[in-house]
Amino acid sequence: MRWIYLDYNATTPLAPAAQEAMLPYLADRYAHPHADHTPGRVVAEALDDARSRVAGAIGAHADELRWTSGGTEASRNALRGVIEPALRRGETPHLIVSAVEPPAVLGTARFLASLGAELTVVPVSAEGIVSVDAVLAALRADTRLVSVCVANDEVGSCQPVAEIAAACHDEGVLIHTDASLALGKLPLDVGSLGVDMLTLSAHKAYGPKGVGALYVRAGAPIEPELLDAAEPSLGMPNVPGVVGFGAAAAIASAAVDEAATQMRVLRGDLAERLQSGCPDVTIYSGPADARLCNTLCVALPNVTASDLLAAAPEITAQAMATGDPAAISLSPTLDAIGADPAEAAGAVRLSLGWYTDAEEVARAADALLAAWDQCQG
Repeated sequence: MRWIYLDYNATTPLAPAAQEAMLPYLADRYAHPHADHTPGRVVAEALDDARSRVAGAIGAHADELRWTSGGTEASRNALRGVIEPALRRGETPHLIVSAVEPPAVLGTARFLASLGAELTVVPVSAEGIVSVDAVLAALRADTRLVSVCVANDEVGSCQPVAEIAAACHDEGVLIHTDASLALGKLPLDVGSLGVDMLTLSAHKAYGPKGVGALYVRAGAPIEPELLDAAEPSLGMPNVPGVVGFGAAAAIASAAVDEAATQMRVLRGDLAERLQSGCPDVTIYSGPADARLCNTLCVALPNVTASDLLAAAPEITAQAMATGDPAAISLSPTLDAIGADPAEAAGAVRLSLGWYTDAEEVARAADALLAAWDQCQG
């Protein structure tokens, strides 16, 4: 079976250049980077180079970057590093997140609420957009942190992070954003975004699994516990992973415009083919001018997502609704945008990437439509 991989928002394949960069550090370049000898200094220089590359991909200074085991750890450190010190001081800090945040942010926010923090989850529009006014309305005197992602992974809605950041800073509130999904798809610049912290994950941008980074703005009033948790001064980093992340980030940032244009064209073609074969298909997405280039969330009628994908086993994609027709459970984002469960029962997320081509898009549309026809019978 020739697989059609349309799950790039979950994880991406490792770029050949990233793999090539990693290989020496899986073999003969194994010395400890903190050791005071030549082999150690060689490894340390490679880590410094990778740090500069990843920082450069987001317009940050190298010393503002902290390595983590992935995007989940980075986001957890960001939220916990601000809220937990306040809890230890006997305060009741207030935290704001959007309803379409990734699980690492929403889960951590709810955990902090269980410890005594106050949590506000800001709703979104039917297109999955967080309103700046809604965030402003939620701000309180005791608000310590706001976390709003750059782009949602299910319907591709891009958030007005820069405007939200400006509003937060006017009130003296810190802001964090998860940009894991945006690297390589959108230009990223921490200065333009105005954020205090930003999460990255290598495996979302053609780098290796098991490594991520947290940007922490120099001078941001964040407790030292955050920095200590994110990067122990003498710990052994994931050297091959960090080196691979550096190579992937450099490629992704350099090719972002070309790659985004290609994916946008292919995504449009896929949508048109599905609409032509099934005029009643529902598309869930952000507005045209604030939508991730590679993401297409569609619901074919009168079918469940699990049945649809089971009938098209060559398609590697994500079901956005689970359960039988009488008890459909929607994904967090579809629930947040107010999707009708009956209409969204057949919702699947199709996410394209660097290696998706026109032939795959045509095959994918044909396979999905054939599977839909089969499920009708």
